[in-house]
Amino acid sequence: MLWDRKGGKPLTPLVLWSDLRGAGRAAELRDLGMPVSPQQAVTKLEALVASVPDAASLVAQKRLAFGNIDAFLTFKLTGIHATDRSQAWPTGYLDLATFGWNPAVMGLQNLDPSIFPMLVDTWGEIGRTREGAPVAAIVADQQSAMLGHGAEAAGESKVTYGTSATLNVSTG
Repeated sequence: MLWDRKGGKPLTPLVLWSDLRGAGRAAELRDLGMPVSPQQAVTKLEALVASVPDAASLVAQKRLAFGNIDAFLTFKLTGIHATDRSQAWPTGYLDLATFGWNPAVMGLQNLDPSIFPMLVDTWGEIGRTREGAPVAAIVADQQSAMLGHGAEAAGESKVTYGTSATLNVSTG
């Protein structure tokens, strides 16, 4: 989703992974050698930004923010625009060689890097709420299920079956 950093107002609806409007763009990106699927944000973000009437102005003012729901909630709680790599990876914008955002993909799509959240560790204090409570983790989906089942030691694993089958292995 996209939101305005000034006040945190959402500018677009939340676009879910199951929204396949990016299927055509996914095929175009695959033709360019990018291993993407229609479920990833990389196939939909250009259109989402284009749907915001004053996007260019918001980008120029460093007010436009993109992120999964975890980044939005972290922003709303702390005022910090951040996500962890387990949430960044499925967007299609994470560079697996550097574990940073992929500037080549952003450039290809003419997206300003300032709209992307800061990458942080999955746990460790990210920020504090207005009331002073620490926000100390960004974890969702299968990764949180793995932690919930106690698979934290190096080598422990969990398989999650749902809309997909996912194997997560803890690195400790």
